[in-house]
Amino acid sequence: MRQRTRNLVAAAVVANAITAGATLDQAIKQLPARHQVGVVAFSRYSRAGDLSRGVSWYATIGFAAAALALAAAATTRRSGVPDVAERCWRRPPSGTC
Repeated sequence: MRQRTRNLVAAAVVANAITAGATLDQAIKQLPARHQVGVVAFSRYSRAGDLSRGVSWYATIGFAAAALALAAAATTRRSGVPDVAERCWRRPPSGTC
């Protein structure tokens, strides 16, 4: 695998990890806190956070993760790195592909 492809794959993994971390932050920390502070207070907090910097943050990291994953897939395909699924499809597996 070429260095550029490796770098794109690594960047895509990092961007997707950041996206997953943001999702976990919402699910594990913020949503249970809603029960403690009440629905109205959590609604104010959520609007203040998500409608100010949150929109641009989530959009940026989401589009970046998708773009990096697509770029990594394209460069991998162009560099001639054999695809495991493609190898298994062309030749019936004898053990592992």
